[in-house]
Amino acid sequence: MARVKKLYEANGGASTNSICPGEEACEDFAAAAGVTREEKCENVCAGCHLLATKIQNIESVIGEDEAEIYIAEVEQVRRTRDSGAGLDLTTISFLTWRLLLIYDDAVEAYERDLRLYAKALFEALAARGT
Repeated sequence: MARVKKLYEANGGASTNSICPGEEACEDFAAAAGVTREEKCENVCAGCHLLATKIQNIESVIGEDEAEIYIAEVEQVRRTRDSGAGLDLTTISFLTWRLLLIYDDAVEAYERDLRLYAKALFEALAARGT
């Protein structure tokens, strides 16, 4: 979901308070006890309230080229569905459908955070003006 994150960072830097920032950007993960990644995950991620939103590095599981193929397919299916052309579920795999749902959840979370960020910004500006 790095593409979703990049899309929304480019459009105002939405807060990601409801989404795991990822191990490389997580202050708790960096400060966690443990030497290996697995030890740090066990000490921090297992008890984190954002664990359900943690994005795994798909390239580490299936390879970068194959990941790009899946991501491109999901993005194409999403564009087709959102264009109003309709979506024939018999033409896509179960994996593509599940990935589409995950992609949609990520977009929804970023849009929600962007709305909250904009609302807080306008409230702060309104408070300054009075």
